[in-house]
Amino acid sequence: MNSTYRKSSSGGALLCALFIVTVLAALAGFVITKVSKGRAAINQAGAWQESLTAAEAGVHQAIAQVNNQVLPYLNQQTSSTVLTGSSWSGSVSSGTVGMGHSGDSNANPQANYNITAYSYGVGLSGSTIQQPYFLITSSGTGTVSGGRSYVADARDVVLRKLTNMKSGSSGNASATRKLCVWLRPVSTMDLALLTKGAINMNNHNIVVDSFNSSDPLRSGTDKLPNFSIEGYYNLNNNNGPLASPVLGADVATDSQFAGIGNATIYGDVNTNGGTVGQTITGIANVLGVSNPNFYEPIASVLAPTSTFTYATRSKIIKSAIVLTAGSKASPARYLADSVTLAGGSDMITFDFGKTNNGSNDKSQSYVELYVIGDMDTRGGGSSTDGAISIVNGVNVKIYVGGNINTTGNGIVNKNNVASTLSIYGITPTDGTTRSMTLAGNSKFIGTVYAPAYDLTLGGNSTFVGSLVGNTATLIGNTRVIYDEALAGGASIARFAVASWFEDVQR
Repeated sequence: MNSTYRKSSSGGALLCALFIVTVLAALAGFVITKVSKGRAAINQAGAWQESLTAAEAGVHQAIAQVNNQVLPYLNQQTSSTVLTGSSWSGSVSSGTVGMGHSGDSNANPQANYNITAYSYGVGLSGSTIQQPYFLITSSGTGTVSGGRSYVADARDVVLRKLTNMKSGSSGNASATRKLCVWLRPVSTMDLALLTKGAINMNNHNIVVDSFNSSDPLRSGTDKLPNFSIEGYYNLNNNNGPLASPVLGADVATDSQFAGIGNATIYGDVNTNGGTVGQTITGIANVLGVSNPNFYEPIASVLAPTSTFTYATRSKIIKSAIVLTAGSKASPARYLADSVTLAGGSDMITFDFGKTNNGSNDKSQSYVELYVIGDMDTRGGGSSTDGAISIVNGVNVKIYVGGNINTTGNGIVNKNNVASTLSIYGITPTDGTTRSMTLAGNSKFIGTVYAPAYDLTLGGNSTFVGSLVGNTATLIGNTRVIYDEALAGGASIARFAVASWFEDVQR
């Protein structure tokens, strides 16, 4: 009896133990399944995010490649090469970016990117300047660790673009994402005034205005506006021809210091930080906005490396001389140690190249002058006389290594279009600062790109075009008139992101 009871009790305990073990095993299996699915979901989400990070790394490397390798080559070319529609169409480069890290399965996400160039006509109010744009496509791939198991909901596989998830597939399971980024060129002549350091204006009658020499509605018949009516080409008023205001005369500095001195500015004032009333002052007559979130890298100007020939035996230009032009593809290039002209008959005349019979050859209209030292020009003071005179139809570039001083119509551009005269102030290799002064009752029509030069505009001078310098001081009754047709022209400062989006179609 007792023996039978003991056997029955032992059997029941064994059954009970087996039942508990079975329940625990089932529970463990359920937990393991849940944990595995959760882990798979985490792995898939991690690979999904890592693939985006890798794609972004590919984009940033491609942007650096365009700005550091492609851009210098572009700016070394003639404008006919850089700004021709088909010249910059097609594949430019490609590359791979790896992002190795330790962790589960030591996954190493990577990106493959391609850079393709395109040319588009851009500009304000009908400008047809062809400029290079770049399309970057970057596909990032992140490895899914933990095998090819995946969350039961297959929609996650589709959503996250997961590949090689089926049993028997070769290669690691992975997630892929693709980014498409357009880069646009940023010109050195997109602003009326741009400086590295402080901008200072006094409280006299200083005006920063704009017009557009390529738009008949916003320019005069001679490509210049009627400057006697302030703001005529920008504001919607009883006199103006515009249906809505156009405030395009922007000034900017990479510093936080802009003393506007109550000058009238038909545009924005941009600074790199600063506080209104402290480092940004006198903005009561700024018709645009005050933007403290500005920064624009300003590239240095290197001495030209092309072959230049001395214009005179003395190597110094100090009397009357005619410098004839060459073709657009092969400009005539002249060299001088310095230029010192007092106006009147002491003039440099930039003229067309000549045919065999001595008449003007209109195809020969491009000329460059490299002045190693200082350039000092003092015109006769009339609108038809100047120490430097540019014949209508001739395009001129002047590179200057020393200081620049021009007074009393010291430079007369008879084209009446700023894009036909460019002055480049060469950046000293020793880090010193140069100066450029425009003073007297003069009108300057052209562009100045001199990031190592302190600019001073004074007297009753009018500057028509665009200015880039180290600092800028405007005094007296100075007027800066920006030609909006310059936007997108001249040298390219950098390529900036125009759009950034993910290609979900892939």
